[in-house]
Amino acid sequence: MVWEEIGHLAFPSEWTASGHAPLANGTYREPAAPGAASEIVVRLRHPVALGELAGRPSAAAVLVTEPGGSGSFTNLALLQRINGDWKVVDQVLLGDRIRLSAMAFDDRGIRVDMITHGPGKPMCCPTRKARSQFVLEDGRLRKTLPLEAMPLTGRIWKWHGTVQDSAGQTTPTDPERYTIEFLEDGQVRVSVDCNSAGGTFTVFRNRITIDMAYATMAACPPTSLENIFTQDLLATERFFFKENRLHLMLTGRSGKMIFFR
Repeated sequence: MVWEEIGHLAFPSEWTASGHAPLANGTYREPAAPGAASEIVVRLRHPVALGELAGRPSAAAVLVTEPGGSGSFTNLALLQRINGDWKVVDQVLLGDRIRLSAMAFDDRGIRVDMITHGPGKPMCCPTRKARSQFVLEDGRLRKTLPLEAMPLTGRIWKWHGTVQDSAGQTTPTDPERYTIEFLEDGQVRVSVDCNSAGGTFTVFRNRITIDMAYATMAACPPTSLENIFTQDLLATERFFFKENRLHLMLTGRSGKMIFFR
């Protein structure tokens, strides 16, 4: 019943000429350009998740827009019952050509599990599991970290060293020069000897992926562990805590990075 109601609402859309997509039976179509054979198609996907947010009955819906090219853009929309009718409160982009695995309300907001693209992987074939959490603040959806990622935040982690099965142990002489900070918006800040870098991270249960988006290019001393530290961070795939230390396991169980606070 809820899907049928929502399937006849108008949703905001950056792709349509009017800026809205008025659905009929869960679908809206219009020409991609005047006289064009291709179409912009917006579809409401099953299922719609139901819950309560900010004291109101709420629904989380997923819309997929195919704008006439190779992309397929997935949005999360939050709706709430206001004066007996469903109203679109806000919506956010989840990604291009992703696959949704699960969606539900919890005590923090809306939790979304999906399969996205790993670094350097083709857009056709998402393979990386990811989890996102969305909270409602001042009438807008804001992405935050899933609960299992929160212990990573709120401190700067200093590199104690890396232990690898084949290469032995790598230990920095000054851990203060090799640090990583995980932020609640999914960003990372990294100190790499004489350089600084940053990017994003994603978490799904105990799995973690770190992607670097930028780095300064100063010439560090020949004894620097800059390259080893950066390569190890990019190769991490799981994390756990032991005795107040953060352990980042490397791809293929080849070793681990150890950090302390």
